[in-house]
Amino acid sequence: MGGTRPEGAGRPRARGPAAGARGAARAGLALAAAASCAAALALPPALGAHPPAGAPPAAAAPGAAPAPCPPELFRIRRSTNANELVYAARLDDEGQLDEDDPLRVYWLMLAEDGHREGLNILEKMLAYGFTAEPAPQGGFRVVLKAKKDRPLHLALRGRCPVAYVEIAGRPALLRSIYVQTSSGGVVPTVAHVDMAGVDPTTGREITERILPN
Repeated sequence: MGGTRPEGAGRPRARGPAAGARGAARAGLALAAAASCAAALALPPALGAHPPAGAPPAAAAPGAAPAPCPPELFRIRRSTNANELVYAARLDDEGQLDEDDPLRVYWLMLAEDGHREGLNILEKMLAYGFTAEPAPQGGFRVVLKAKKDRPLHLALRGRCPVAYVEIAGRPALLRSIYVQTSSGGVVPTVAHVDMAGVDPTTGREITERILPN
């Protein structure tokens, strides 16, 4: 079971030579990212406006329905441009994790006009895709294609979806991954990867910088 179903709620992709060139460039970057990350650590600042992962929704007015939890779990940012990858939980009508496809990922094209785009085939297969399998303790065990040695546990905390992961040897709710690359050759190389999350008990930020081997 793998969940890389493209997010379809965004603006339709533009057609024509410009769109084709952009797609080809992105495909090339996906190959470069996969190769570089595999050599460095096999992957790609905490989100300022993003609400704390797993935080309960804001209290509703008396008699009103509780506010829904945001589905967004974490983002991947890269030094190459402003575009960001958003990983979000997919919930069913009852607010539970979708049994068949619990996680979705899409581009937020902030370097352009902020519209959403799904991943292309190479990005799904090599760089930013994932697998998701039911976990014995409930929820799902999620393995990012580019960081197979650090699986996530996708679960509900109260009614809110969260992604548990180990950061700096401590359990954390994953918030962001930032990839700093160095360009000096034909293929960009990874200079470092920063992982950021919050302590599920105290809410304090936990960070880790991962350097190439």
